[in-house]
Amino acid sequence: MPLAYILFYATLVWNSAAFCIMGIDKALAVYQKSRISENNLLLMSLCFGSIGTILGMIIFRHKIRKRKFQIFPAMFLALQIILIHSIIKII
Repeated sequence: MPLAYILFYATLVWNSAAFCIMGIDKALAVYQKSRISENNLLLMSLCFGSIGTILGMIIFRHKIRKRKFQIFPAMFLALQIILIHSIIKII
């Protein structure tokens, strides 16, 4: 299997996980349970999970007022697009 396909599927799985984790954290917030830390949510976004994080923020209406969640996932997405484009050019 070509490397591009492996990267695509790995990114798809990771973004799905980031999306689900945003939903889980929202549910924990609603039920006032112990939550997932903001740093862990942002770390997941940084590690190629920004699309899932952004979609989770929009669909679950979670963390949309937090300034760092308005800035960092979008910034991480831009960096990831540049990095993926560079990797594909090399291959």
